[in-house]
Amino acid sequence: MLANNLLIHGTRFFENTAKVIPPSNSCPNGKIVLVTGRPAKLLERPLYDSTNNIDTTSITTEHDFPIGPPIAPNQIVWTDNQLVRLKDGSLLAAKNSCVWDDIRPNPPVWFDEPLVYGCVSAQSRQRGSVHLFRSTDCGSCWPLRSIIDFATILNGKYGYPRPSKFVNPHLPNSDVQTDVDPNDQFIDANGNRLWWIGGGDRIEVYACPFTGYLYLTTRNISGPYYHKPDNYIAPGRDAYVVFYSKDSGQTWQAINKEFPGCESLVMTSTPNGRLFLFQVCSDPLVYFSTQPVNAAAIPEISPGYPVHYMEGNVPIPAALDLNDDTTSPRDGRYAYEVAQHSITYAPAISRLSADKSSNKIRVAYQALNTSGRQEYCIVDVDVQNPNQVPVITPLRIIRAENPNDYSALFGTFIDPDYIDMPDGLISNLSVFYWLEAPRKGLSSKQYAIRYIALEDDHSSDPAYLSVKDSNPRTWATRQDIGDYMTGGFFWKDNTLNYLAQWVEPDGIKANIITLPYQPPIGSLLEAEGRITFLRIHDVGTGFGPPSDFLDAEVVIFLDSQPGKAFGFQLRPDENQSTHRDMADLLRNAFKENRPVLIDYVRVGLAIGLIVRVALRLNASHVNSVKAVKALPSEAGAYNGGKRYNKGGEGGLAPRT
Repeated sequence: MLANNLLIHGTRFFENTAKVIPPSNSCPNGKIVLVTGRPAKLLERPLYDSTNNIDTTSITTEHDFPIGPPIAPNQIVWTDNQLVRLKDGSLLAAKNSCVWDDIRPNPPVWFDEPLVYGCVSAQSRQRGSVHLFRSTDCGSCWPLRSIIDFATILNGKYGYPRPSKFVNPHLPNSDVQTDVDPNDQFIDANGNRLWWIGGGDRIEVYACPFTGYLYLTTRNISGPYYHKPDNYIAPGRDAYVVFYSKDSGQTWQAINKEFPGCESLVMTSTPNGRLFLFQVCSDPLVYFSTQPVNAAAIPEISPGYPVHYMEGNVPIPAALDLNDDTTSPRDGRYAYEVAQHSITYAPAISRLSADKSSNKIRVAYQALNTSGRQEYCIVDVDVQNPNQVPVITPLRIIRAENPNDYSALFGTFIDPDYIDMPDGLISNLSVFYWLEAPRKGLSSKQYAIRYIALEDDHSSDPAYLSVKDSNPRTWATRQDIGDYMTGGFFWKDNTLNYLAQWVEPDGIKANIITLPYQPPIGSLLEAEGRITFLRIHDVGTGFGPPSDFLDAEVVIFLDSQPGKAFGFQLRPDENQSTHRDMADLLRNAFKENRPVLIDYVRVGLAIGLIVRVALRLNASHVNSVKAVKALPSEAGAYNGGKRYNKGGEGGLAPRT
């Protein structure tokens, strides 16, 4: 991790999404690329400098979106956005936007309404849209790829404008209140009614690294539209719709299912191509494609299944009654301060399956603790039969460092994207990061960014991403993030790298978490080094935090494996005699400062279960240590710990 946060840009952009391109022949230094919400910009900066260190000095380059006057005078981008890397390594940026192009000779019936507000004021023909831009040159050029126009797609059902009024009826062009009762709609002196654009909001885009397909979700709100309040032409609609593309975003097709118009509908997929979707309504709900997605058919989506974190037999409900600085929640508790929105949900989703043999994901939703502060509940979701309720396993609860006064907000996962990883390497090691924000009324306020790493059902302790000289860093002045923040992943030199970005009062900051690649949990591995720590303790005491616990009585550290612990049990079972001999070998090696070789089964993020120990006959020539490596494939899965070597130069694979 960087000792000091990287300043991406000195402007306090709002609602920003990020991706990273590792170095390549076409992009020698790599790139960090962001799409900003407001002001709407495309940002790019080098990832590495000429010395192969993270570039901390270059100036970030800004690009405008290639629409609006004079290029496309009847189109404009707005705030909500997403950024993804496609399977070929190119970038696709999506922006909620507006268009007021003429689509005659068959315009919709509302097309000539003069008082349609949205991205611009009082513009006839205006409706919501999604503009998509693709960059194939590392984020420098962004030609328009496609437009989803809600006046035409799905026969325009989501393009109808919404009845509205001015907040101050005596001041036309004051703030607009949308979705009002038709009898309260503003009407000007010429009899023209006030409308707000119909169309999409709060887009999410997901690029499946396994199939190459793109998925886009957006909440579509439209209507009711009428000539008179009692003469309806189109009903009011509020639903999420999923679009998908098989040609890198050039054309889009809707999946034949509407989802509740709650909050954002986020997505991921498993290596077999199965699509998963997650949103929070009255319950946290998971949906999935009933079959792995293929090119031959439109995906069929399951019903929504509740996925609560269970404490005992009691489900922890989602936090549905959130509040801003001025509106009291129904239960009288103030969860957090956020100026921009009275309700802010940030559901998050992450891939758990690392191969095609399973259909597992993890999701995170917000809940309130007894102090009224927000926390994240993370659960594993396992679809064992697509026609049955998935199996839900509680993983952990993410709390602020001071959970009585602070909330965990805007949490998001960063997953390996497989795009640049060597063929055959798999990993479900993900990072989850969040903002810690104070409750309303706290006299001394400190904001911070923290994170955990997760792999299978193991996770690390929380650590700070906002740092100064490698020490935790906080800031005292609130800077609103908006609704979301996202990070990016990149592969380099056998390491998994996760870029997290956020906004502070002095601009966009970032940090990079670098973790060495390890074979999946359950792999049989070999390591060599000198023992720097040896502990033998009571049966059942174990070692490590609950989220990454080593159930062993003998524990060692090796100088070649910093941050990792290895061990085995000393219990009255069939391996007791062998394990006592192994403990004696380790004790002697520790006393004599001799290198040891161990075979171990990786059972967690930073823990391994030792199954064999060896000492070299003449260890004086061993002046360096070996990196961890997987044992030969013929070793097979670990099936017992009875064998060990006391000497010799051979490997540690089981002997036949």
